[in-house]
Amino acid sequence: MDSFEIPIRSGRAWEVPQGHLCRIVAIEGPQVGDLDIWNRHNPRERLWAAKTRQLQAAHVSTHDRLWSTLPYLRPLVTITDDTLAGYGTDDEGGRVHDLLGTRCDPYTNTLLTGEDFDFHCHSNLTRAVAPYGLTEHDVHDVLNVFQVTGLNDADQ
Repeated sequence: MDSFEIPIRSGRAWEVPQGHLCRIVAIEGPQVGDLDIWNRHNPRERLWAAKTRQLQAAHVSTHDRLWSTLPYLRPLVTITDDTLAGYGTDDEGGRVHDLLGTRCDPYTNTLLTGEDFDFHCHSNLTRAVAPYGLTEHDVHDVLNVFQVTGLNDADQ
């Protein structure tokens, strides 16, 4: 068993062997984690957020599976427990653990603000997976763990 804390505005990659459990816990206040998943032995097989959204839901919880890309299309992860499963839908229509959005990134930030800042989720994920031989091109859409989101009547 291993246990570690991921500091704010950073990232970390770790291996979870097939059949093992991984627990992700928010230890202090409201937080959001961008979770990317790859098959360690074949990183071309990775989490497909859009297909998971199609096969499961826009917000995932206990017993939902996180599906991989084509041509593999198989569960990479099954959620076995969710301490926030009782959150339900809040007054604004928000639910937890979403597959709706993508990670924040320095490119969009520069486009929108003109600022050069490199501690976005995309950058943090890129740095975290580098020791595993992966690059920025391998970082993809994520599961936003703990994030509460919803859509209004205009799908916004």
